[in-house]
Amino acid sequence: MTIGPWKPIELQVYDNKIVDVDIRSEVSESFGVNLTVGLTFSDKKRCFATFILEETTGTFRAATYYIAARSGQAKVSLQFDPGDLKMWYPVGYGDQPLYIATVELRDEVGRFYPIDTEGVNDIQHGKLLDVRTERLAFRRARVVQEKLIDQDGLTFLFEINNIRIFCGGRLMF
Repeated sequence: MTIGPWKPIELQVYDNKIVDVDIRSEVSESFGVNLTVGLTFSDKKRCFATFILEETTGTFRAATYYIAARSGQAKVSLQFDPGDLKMWYPVGYGDQPLYIATVELRDEVGRFYPIDTEGVNDIQHGKLLDVRTERLAFRRARVVQEKLIDQDGLTFLFEINNIRIFCGGRLMF
């Protein structure tokens, strides 16, 4: 019989940490994307966050620095023009590109240095408190319900990225 811990124990201590990252996207019919990121932190101390969006291949897409966190929360909005981000399609209809969103929490704002020789902004931040990474994809999905011709009722089909998709099946009890 085993009594007590049988796996390694780790004690984590923090001043402030990322409690929640709420990423919401709204994709227009022309595939422009409005991205809203809501951040919640464990403490109401003054701190700063950084949001970075890149493809899984490492290609940089966008970043927002110096997001001031007041009262334990912060919010940032980004807008992308049509064609800036690749859309996710169901299997058989196109590619399924994924993006990585990284949020860094720091205790103070640093100094910003212009673009270096590799085309990347160099930022000297304060002490790194926490990092959170999320994977996401972008797509426009809607349920199409249009009036049927010559009979009562409505259609029921899905439209993903302006392509109508038939999903068949049945539920039996």
